Amino acid sequence: MRSPRERAWNVATWLLVVLLVVASALAGVRWKSDVDHERAAAFSTTASAVASSVATTLQRQTDLTKVEQALVALNPHMTNAEFNRWFNDLDAAKRYAGGVGFGFVKRVPADQLRAFTAEMQADSSAALPIHGTYEVFPGGTRSEYCLLRLAFWLGPSGELPPTLDYCAPTIPTFGPSPAAATLIAARDTGELTLTTPVPVYPGVLFAFLPVYEGDATPSTVEARRQSLIGWVAGTFDGHAIIRAAEAGRHNLRVDVIAKISNKNVTLASDGAKLDGQVSSLTVPVGDDGTWWVTVSGNSLGGTSATTQGIVVFGLGLAISLLIFGVMQVLLRSRGRALRLVREQTEELRYRALHDDLTGLPNRALIMDRVEQLLGRTRRQGIASAALFIDLDSFKDVNDTYGHAAGDALLRAVADRLSGSIRETDTAGRIGGDEFIVLLEGASLTDGVPTVAQRLLDTLEEPFALTELPGVTLTVRASVGVADVEGDSPDAVLRNADMALYEAKAAGKSRFKVFSDGPGGGQNFDLVGRVGLEPTTDGL
Repeated sequence: MRSPRERAWNVATWLLVVLLVVASALAGVRWKSDVDHERAAAFSTTASAVASSVATTLQRQTDLTKVEQALVALNPHMTNAEFNRWFNDLDAAKRYAGGVGFGFVKRVPADQLRAFTAEMQADSSAALPIHGTYEVFPGGTRSEYCLLRLAFWLGPSGELPPTLDYCAPTIPTFGPSPAAATLIAARDTGELTLTTPVPVYPGVLFAFLPVYEGDATPSTVEARRQSLIGWVAGTFDGHAIIRAAEAGRHNLRVDVIAKISNKNVTLASDGAKLDGQVSSLTVPVGDDGTWWVTVSGNSLGGTSATTQGIVVFGLGLAISLLIFGVMQVLLRSRGRALRLVREQTEELRYRALHDDLTGLPNRALIMDRVEQLLGRTRRQGIASAALFIDLDSFKDVNDTYGHAAGDALLRAVADRLSGSIRETDTAGRIGGDEFIVLLEGASLTDGVPTVAQRLLDTLEEPFALTELPGVTLTVRASVGVADVEGDSPDAVLRNADMALYEAKAAGKSRFKVFSDGPGGGQNFDLVGRVGLEPTTDGL
């Protein structure tokens, strides 16, 4: 027979076991909740980075299509050679990864077809070859035709004939033309319009933008129909753009979706096949809300949160049958595991917002900084500016000394830019050899031109890299400058980028300042040195 003390200890032991079992159950539930929270945060960070990368690349492609629209409107009689030279001067193949090609589809009334045929035969090129006679495909008599007048290909030109009538309602062996309705919609709205997916080109996005006579889009539908010249076209490889953004992440699915004819249409998609509970994040492309990027995923991998919670409860139950001290060790181990998950999440968050090579803020963080600048500018009226910097002929360093030396030079340029600005300003890397510098307040006391010139002078000081002993490199750069003002960060960077194009077109090694022109136009004020002679070791 047990003594009263033994019975008391027995009761106390059972009470302790019950308490520890309850505690183990609560610990399992809490573990699951923490893992769910951490994984949700990690997914949000990763998905945001992937979606923003895809959306930014697509926005850059459509921005180029809009610049192409202005080019054709101002030069309606340009030749294929001039058209291709303009794109080559932009280094489009390098700067616009994922692009397939760009072109101009001309509206040709039936009574002008003969003259157009002669024009095309005279202007045949490698990008748009016309062999023998010019015969519209598909054949037949129509009141007007939509024929490719100019073309620039970043890759193979595809299987469609160069004489294809994009307005034909059907195409032999192909079926109904997805372009016909798209061209009509673009003509009437005056806006960039996407086609439905083309079966023979899965994942390829086709965008059309109308070109009218004069400098502005007519205000009425009837006027737009009367003054239409044709359409510029941009073609982008959605699969390639998505895969580049995924960067080997196999547990995500990325979809590019657009609203076409009041229906949500998936234009391109890539990634994992998802089952069960799925989380998703959506980022719009541009500001019009007509198309967007959606990233979906179950989790960032590993054992499910529910399974981990059950394991924790089982371990707690087993340890409850042993000693309380073992439970304390388990709880300390759990704390260390949670800290590790948080540290890994913080690392993922940092890597999602910073450039891997230079450690500078990447495009996603730059866009956030520009958004903050816009807010301060509206509230406080402070002066601020964005400088879009592109190294001239950087490709020569990679070709001459190798990519390791090129990466070392980019790191050195990043360090020099960071050291040349105030702690309150921002230097970031967009990609490749493109950098962004955001300045505000006291940094602009001497004026934007003085600051931009000072940055150019700073970059021109020779670089001595440990990867290239005995060799010094002198960097030349072109800079596009824009005030931080307007409705969106995209508009600020687009203005700076357009000014950069003008600086390069004006001879490089200089900068241009973007400003709104009279009547809503755009002027690019050339500021900087002219007649600069490159040194023998310069870029």
